[in-house]
Parts: sequence; C-alpha cells; structure tokens
Amino acid sequence: MTFSAFIEEGEELYHELVLDEGCKYYFSLDSEDEDAGLDFHIADDAGNVIYQDEDSADGAAAWFIPETYGIYRIYIKAASGSTDYTVTIEEEVDY
Repeated sequence: MTFSAFIEEGEELYHELVLDEGCKYYFSLDSEDEDAGLDFHIADDAGNVIYQDEDSADGAAAWFIPETYGIYRIYIKAASGSTDYTVTIEEEVDY
C-alpha cells in the first residue's frame, strides 16, 4: 500500500488505514526533496502516538505490530521545506 502527496512547509497531513492485530508492518517515508524536514508519526484511533520520527530529512522507517485490529493514522508534517512524499506500508507475510 502506498500514499503519496505534496506537502507545504508548516502543513500537516494524515492518512488512515486499517491494520490487523499481530501482523508485522513495515512503514517507510521518502521525500523527493532530501533537504525537506518531515516529521513522521503513527497513531492509533484514540490519537495515542505509537511511533514518531521528527528528523526525517533522510527518510524514516519503522516496523510495527499492532496489538489490536483497528484504524491507525500516519501523520506527516513539513517542519521545513515543501516536497512530494511517499509513504509505503508493507505487510510481512510468513510462508
């Protein structure tokens, strides 16, 4: 699954998705402008921040295993600069 958008300096955007309990997910954030400073947060549906990276000039990446099935939000904030960005979410599949 992939989300892409353009974000301007000072703007915050979010994307919602449903994640399954116990599944292992890999999140990565890449920006077109490597000099743009993007903050990256993952929060549950109650707004509790589960993961944060506030120094994502070089991109961010995280593994996450939800404890409960539900809606999660990925927040992206442009702390400095404006850029196109892409968030990629991959589910680890056991064979």
